[in-house]
Amino acid sequence: MSSPTVRHAWRAGVDYMDIAYSFGRWRFDENNGGGAAAIIDYSGVPDDLRTFLLERDIAELITVDREVFGAPVSPDIVELSCPAPKYADMFTELIGIEPVFDAPVTRIVMTRETLDLPMPQANPHAALLAEQQASEIMQRRRDRQGIAARVRAALLTHGVTASQDELAAALRLSVRTLCRRLDAEDTSFRELAIETRQLLAEELLTIGTTVEDVAQRLGYADASSFTHAFTRWTGTTPGRFARTRR
Repeated sequence: MSSPTVRHAWRAGVDYMDIAYSFGRWRFDENNGGGAAAIIDYSGVPDDLRTFLLERDIAELITVDREVFGAPVSPDIVELSCPAPKYADMFTELIGIEPVFDAPVTRIVMTRETLDLPMPQANPHAALLAEQQASEIMQRRRDRQGIAARVRAALLTHGVTASQDELAAALRLSVRTLCRRLDAEDTSFRELAIETRQLLAEELLTIGTTVEDVAQRLGYADASSFTHAFTRWTGTTPGRFARTRR
């Protein structure tokens, strides 16, 4: 929202999509004419979830457009990697143009004129701070390597309340093999689960999520239980941590 132009906003959004909640693989391809396409590949998502996640991502993009500009910024072409549903006319109404269904990947094409539009809430200082923070989060998530990185990614995908048995099955490993491979990397499932909970808690608190909502999202019985855990991890309370990050 603080980016100088629509182009910069799209590029930043795609570059840092790994710390958002889309399960597709995003990329931003610019062409020689100054236009560009945001491409979303859902091939890594289970078949029965692809349409739901695609619709959620499209709805999110439209919501952000309306919040920033007061109305959707209509793209030039929209191709969707899902069959045309019975409510296909709703896509046309929401997006502003008729989409093409059953495409190999989801693709949103924008003209140079659209991409060069100034953002109404452009703020160079805020944009720089936001990108620095996003970059730091990305780096923290990438610090783990090997099977530990795969376990942490699986926890982010399946939820931090997932059991070791569930994660082993998702990674197509036996629990015994998973434990042995984590031990070889000097870590454990419990350590990674705690680390991932802390990472998500810090991110959610930083963006203004209430302590109660963070506790619920991370599977704690109540805010008090989460506060005790967070204080044990960081040496400070969630409320104090949030105030220092705003």
